[in-house]
Amino acid sequence: GEDFEALLISGTTNQYMLRTADRSPLWIKYVDGVMVANRYRYSNMGAANAGKTTAWYFIPVNDTQALCTMRMTQARQMVSNTTEAVNPGDVGSAETLDRLKAKIAEVEAAESIDAATLDGLVAAINAVKSDVLMPTLGQTYLLRSASMPYDNRGYYMYVNENGIPVSSDKDEHMGLSYFWKYTTHNGKNVLINCATGTQIKPTATYNQAFTMTEQDVPVNFAYIGDKQFNLRSGSITYHRSNSAEHLLYNWAGGQGSASAWKMQTVTEEMLNEPVAIRRVEMVQGRTSTGIGNTNAPLLGLTISVKGAVGQTALSALTLCTEGTTNVDDIRRLRLLPTSDFRHPEKYDSIACTLQADSQGRYKMTLSEPLALKHGDNAFLLVADVSDRAAEGNLLRLTLTSLTDSAGHTFTPESANLYPTTVFLTQAVVLASGDHGSKYYRIPAITTAADGSLVAVTDRRINSNVDLPAHIDVYVNRSEDNGRTWSDPVMVAGDEPGTIGYGDAAIVRNRNGRLIILYNGGAKGLFNCTAADPFRKYKVWSDDNGRTWSKPEDITDALYGAKCADPIARTWTAMLLTSGRGICLRDGTLMVAVAAKEPQNSWFSNFVIVSDDDGDTWRSESKACAWNSGDEAKVVELNNGDILISMRRSGGREFCTSPDKGKTWRSHYLQDQLKTPACNGEMLYYTSTVDGYDRNRLLHTVPYASNRSNVSILLSYDEGANFPVRKTICPTASAYSALTILPDGTIGCYFEDGGEKMDMVFVRFSLSWLTDGADTYTPPTPKEPVGIAATSCYNTSTACYTLAGKRCATDEKGLVLTGDGRKLLNR
Repeated sequence: GEDFEALLISGTTNQYMLRTADRSPLWIKYVDGVMVANRYRYSNMGAANAGKTTAWYFIPVNDTQALCTMRMTQARQMVSNTTEAVNPGDVGSAETLDRLKAKIAEVEAAESIDAATLDGLVAAINAVKSDVLMPTLGQTYLLRSASMPYDNRGYYMYVNENGIPVSSDKDEHMGLSYFWKYTTHNGKNVLINCATGTQIKPTATYNQAFTMTEQDVPVNFAYIGDKQFNLRSGSITYHRSNSAEHLLYNWAGGQGSASAWKMQTVTEEMLNEPVAIRRVEMVQGRTSTGIGNTNAPLLGLTISVKGAVGQTALSALTLCTEGTTNVDDIRRLRLLPTSDFRHPEKYDSIACTLQADSQGRYKMTLSEPLALKHGDNAFLLVADVSDRAAEGNLLRLTLTSLTDSAGHTFTPESANLYPTTVFLTQAVVLASGDHGSKYYRIPAITTAADGSLVAVTDRRINSNVDLPAHIDVYVNRSEDNGRTWSDPVMVAGDEPGTIGYGDAAIVRNRNGRLIILYNGGAKGLFNCTAADPFRKYKVWSDDNGRTWSKPEDITDALYGAKCADPIARTWTAMLLTSGRGICLRDGTLMVAVAAKEPQNSWFSNFVIVSDDDGDTWRSESKACAWNSGDEAKVVELNNGDILISMRRSGGREFCTSPDKGKTWRSHYLQDQLKTPACNGEMLYYTSTVDGYDRNRLLHTVPYASNRSNVSILLSYDEGANFPVRKTICPTASAYSALTILPDGTIGCYFEDGGEKMDMVFVRFSLSWLTDGADTYTPPTPKEPVGIAATSCYNTSTACYTLAGKRCATDEKGLVLTGDGRKLLNR
């Protein structure tokens, strides 16, 4: 009952997109008068969609020439794609195909096309369609789904090592577990797996996976066109799902769907192929570790085995350490039977003897040959890092060759692998799969008043999509400079459904209180209005992040229809930027935000501030830094200006404010920060105003055209130039956050990985960042004007903030003594 639209594709004169209401275009396929596919594909009406499966021609049924053109295309494709009596679905006889070829030639030679010519062509096409070779009892087949994954290959049905019927697109693993014999047993036509001798046991429910059984399960193949069959057991249709390992379920679909199977005849050569190692791949290990770390994953291996007859086993490995700064940094090198570099400590090492030569090569000989399973065999080489390793040293391990139990030697495929950098400390704070969550994202970190580290993270439980998906906010602490971390504390979340909380910013006020601001609620960033806004919350801790207050909703103070600010009241959406908020020298707290102004099609960057140590917050709404902005970070410059760095593609957009975000100067592109559109961190490391020897401003971004190569850059002129850059994670990596530890070292908390990211912390020195050209020097205390330096720390002197609140005498910042003297307490 929905309105149906046909929209002309730009750049064409006769191709249209079909859609209902405002949905994405439709891909509709009819077979024998039945609609079998109704899928959304390309989401725009641009010329790039011309000729795609969502582009449609409208041809009048009385236009014989147009219909003949369309049928000729179909006939030529049928001839080029059809083989004779090789696999089920092929044309059964050569004569049928020859008649179609003759009819194509006849039409091509005709001077004009009449209805009789067209009817003859259609009859020849239909004859080929109906002359189909069906599966033959006693024959062995490969079954491959017609549904196409991203690499345009279907999925083979096979039985995995756990005895579960699944499907995979890896044809290089082909062997007995992939082969299915169609035969008769106890009067029933059954499909038996050649490796297990069992049959698929279907289930009538859609959400319960199939299993294997030795009972006789009758099956039949129903031809549905285009060389595709439905595989059925009674009313149950075999379908591969999109879940892990592509389990098989019951689902009825048509041509091109995941329950449409193409069949390939297994030859005698395939049935008799000996089992052997076919490919050896080196896999990138973790690119960071720490001094004294154990179980550092230096290299992964994938050994692919293919074949149907016999067995093969791994006997020995030859490894090379070329590119390692100091071979003595590698201690207790071990081989593990896993690809899980997140938790290698869970696996027992394979018994081996290790021999080293003077060239830095290792010969690792297994005490007993290890049988390799069919398909991919994953291994991990881990080592302990010497507690005497120097910061910045590199650990590089590559595979030269491996030997099987028959004495055959195999050379791995070449791979562009990065070495592992040794940081002062390194730890995986949260890994994919930890604490019942598939995903973690969005780092924020700060250093508490007692020197402990406090990290904040999105716990994205079942999906890696943004809010309002079900997301919780986790806090972890470290009391040993990031070497080890506490179990997480949930400060927001644990609610059912799609209500989620995340994208947190953390800031420490001048009294040491830690404040976390975050987004949440049932509305997301793009589904809210001024009347029903995307909510903002606050929690705080007065014990350095050990315990936290209950959440407080501060939305109405910042924006939306109930906001007292007449400008912010009109904003329809707001995103608190995740990462680090700042405390200005006068105690003002500040966090960058992206807000949706009603007159703007995208987001504008503003700041929100607190003048009372975080008790209340407001938006500086009168002017934005940039009206095409996104996530942003701020720092206070030496002259009191605020510098904001805003997310964009191809660099960062910079802007300054002379009055704490009330007004802004002209924004400009800082193209030295080469980065895609991604969040990053900016932090003022040392300032001469605070008694340090130099001004140093840090910025982290993925220094690449995509989300990879998270790097840290250093500026000595408050962001005008960034002459120093060092890579933290050269592989896939994205958001990052920074903090300074009490000893002046720098901590970086970042997303390491692609879709399933691990949250990794590393600590390093200024000396490592600058390759020894610069070192950290603690600040020199400044004497207050007209007062002896010791008077600042006289415990008998009562001190007050400029707002009149009593404060500790060792608190930093501008304070008043009881007699009204101003003290600049550093």
